[in-house]
Amino acid sequence: MSADATLYAIPGSHACEAGALMLEHKGIPYRRKDFPPGLHSLAVRLRGGTPPIVARIEDGRLLLDLRSIAPPEDAEIIDALARLTTKTARPTDLRP
Repeated sequence: MSADATLYAIPGSHACEAGALMLEHKGIPYRRKDFPPGLHSLAVRLRGGTPPIVARIEDGRLLLDLRSIAPPEDAEIIDALARLTTKTARPTDLRP
């Protein structure tokens, strides 16, 4: 039987496990695609920062679509990424 649904999950997430149990309970075939926890955390912090930066996780990589960033925003985005990716960065470091 082929999978009718894809469950995108974060390993260890109670909400994701609940979703898997609901699919199993209903007999819905599904495939599970796990996001690496570190990348998911980074993607969430990027989206919640100032400026918000929308990224996607694909094949274990965090990807930015630079076509959605106007050239005048380049320096601001680079600064925000630099603040976030330093070893001492905290989840609130993107906020001014």
